[in-house]
Amino acid sequence: MQNAKLKSVHCSLFTVHCNRAGFTLIELLLVLFIIGIASALVGVFVQKGRGNIELTTLAKEISATLRYARTHAITEKKTYSFFIWGEEKAYGLYADASQTLYKKFPSENLEATLKDGDATTIKIDFFPQGKSSGGTIEIKSTSGPAFFISVSKVTRKIELKKIQKKKKKI
Repeated sequence: MQNAKLKSVHCSLFTVHCNRAGFTLIELLLVLFIIGIASALVGVFVQKGRGNIELTTLAKEISATLRYARTHAITEKKTYSFFIWGEEKAYGLYADASQTLYKKFPSENLEATLKDGDATTIKIDFFPQGKSSGGTIEIKSTSGPAFFISVSKVTRKIELKKIQKKKKKI
């Protein structure tokens, strides 16, 4: 009877049936390694998603600011000018030469340019009659999609469009 008790106490890695409590060092290291890889992957995806959220937020804020400028130019009978300073990574709104808004981009990875233009400062004017100087603003990130905000001279409409980057086929 004592022999049977001694056999159940001695365990090895190759024993199929063993009465032991706990884990081996190899098992613990393997689990920690898997957890480390999983957390690294989650961190990468969260960071990538955060950049897209900042880009979307900036595009929507600029679009809303342009709509605000158009509406208030008509109702207040003032000329509103919308600016984007590319080098400062900021945008602002002026009403009759007095600043009403100044806001920085949420990230240094974002940039705004005038489509088919190379100026670092973008200016769109909204006049009391409802007209505007018009233009298309491209807002993009170093990685990911881009947005186009078009301000039409003719229809006086402000549209926000998301443009996905095309993947190259191999």
